Amino acid sequence: MELEGLSNPELDKLAEEQQVTMDVNKRREIVFKAQELIHKLQSMNVLAYMQMANAYRSDRIKNVVPMMDEGIGSFWTDINMGVIKGDGSVRTGMTIPLKNVNPIALKTILFL
Repeated sequence: MELEGLSNPELDKLAEEQQVTMDVNKRREIVFKAQELIHKLQSMNVLAYMQMANAYRSDRIKNVVPMMDEGIGSFWTDINMGVIKGDGSVRTGMTIPLKNVNPIALKTILFL
């Protein structure tokens, strides 16, 4: 058994062992040992929700208030944001795939 992106013979052995161990307490020990090993092998994992990974120019706008599940395009950013320099216009982009460039052939509507 190989975990996504992680290959380790000792971890594979623990994963297989816990699948066939019927004693709950022994299985629990095996799982905890496997979790410890996973943490040791991948202690620097980065967790990110790519659709909410937003960039902005801090030299042009201030008081950006990122919110969980909304990124920097939240209501609180809208009411708190201030202009440092520039024309005061804010342009945003989204990290979703473009399905169609022909608006007449569009079958789904994206509500934001």
